[in-house]
Amino acid sequence: MARYKLFCIGASGNAYKGARYLNCAGLDHDQRFEALRWMLFDNHKFTGSYAPHRFLNVMTPEPSHPSLMAYFKARVENAFGIVDKHLADRPFMLGDSLTIVDFSLAGYVFYPAAETGFDIEAQFPAIHAWRQRLANLPGFVPPYELMNVGNSVMPVR
Repeated sequence: MARYKLFCIGASGNAYKGARYLNCAGLDHDQRFEALRWMLFDNHKFTGSYAPHRFLNVMTPEPSHPSLMAYFKARVENAFGIVDKHLADRPFMLGDSLTIVDFSLAGYVFYPAAETGFDIEAQFPAIHAWRQRLANLPGFVPPYELMNVGNSVMPVR
């Protein structure tokens, strides 16, 4: 497997968040590489497709064009299929221990199917089982209970 050197812009808070975790988590070189690889996958494929699909599915004033929805649906199904297969034989993304990768990928998976357009429990059983493990963590609270949305609720069709 190719090895890469992580270059960051020191002024970037987002780069610092990832670099700080990778530096402090006690991961070996291979684990750090895998953590970075999965966080980038999350950003560009997993959440990078799921979040816009959710937004276009229910939060736009008018229904989105069917071809646009089909485009994002296919991307979500592909990315979720990869993660579902990966989680089929391990409790967390990097193995037996919870890491930043799990929290990164979990950003949108607790929103209701009515918003996202995906029934994770039926379509992606390994992701659903992983979600259940995350939901059983001490201090876990579903998104709409954790965040006081007040008047900031986005319009839902």
